Amino acid sequence: VAAALPSSWSAPSFLRVDAFGGASLYPSAGSLPAVLAAAALMDILLLVAACWQTARLRSRRAGAAAAAEAATDGLRSMLEERDTQLAEAECAAEALRARLAEHEASLAATTELCAATAEEAEQLRQHLSETKDALIEAVAAESSAADLKQKLAKREELLAEAERALAEGRAASETVAAQLEEKLNTLTQLLAEADARAEMAEGKLAAATEATVEVATAKLRDKLAERDKQLLDA
Repeated sequence: VAAALPSSWSAPSFLRVDAFGGASLYPSAGSLPAVLAAAALMDILLLVAACWQTARLRSRRAGAAAAAEAATDGLRSMLEERDTQLAEAECAAEALRARLAEHEASLAATTELCAATAEEAEQLRQHLSETKDALIEAVAAESSAADLKQKLAKREELLAEAERALAEGRAASETVAAQLEEKLNTLTQLLAEADARAEMAEGKLAAATEATVEVATAKLRDKLAERDKQLLDA
């Protein structure tokens, strides 16, 4: 204000600047028009300063509003992006839950199949044990048939010895020869019966062994085929 006033009006008698930079007018004698003019000029300058301050505040407010709006838009876009990411994460979580349910169902089915396979394996073990027992019995029957053949061989030897004795005794006595012939006939009948029994035993043993082995092999083949099919399905 002091710089804007004329040099003739800047006397300290009517203008004083305080410590805060404010200007005050103090009228003196004979200077009323100058004081009024300085007061009017001060009012104009204060009005201009107030308008400039108001415009500055408005520009600051507009800048702050624009910055706030930009920040709001950025925050809104960030929130929308986060909502989109949350929706995608929920979709992925649903897909993972579905896959987990499928894996759990598959695991349950596999567990049931393993349990069924274990039961079938136990049944196969039992069947193999029964087959083993049947084979042991067949082997025992074969050994008994071999013993019977040995006995028949011994009887044949005895028969040969009897025939030799009969040939030797035929020259000594007709009575002894008749008795030996009877014994020979008896031994021959016994031998024939033993041969017939041996042949029957061998036939039964062979039939039983073949039937047992065929049945066991067919059952084992069926069980193995069914287990392979179940394993392939699993």
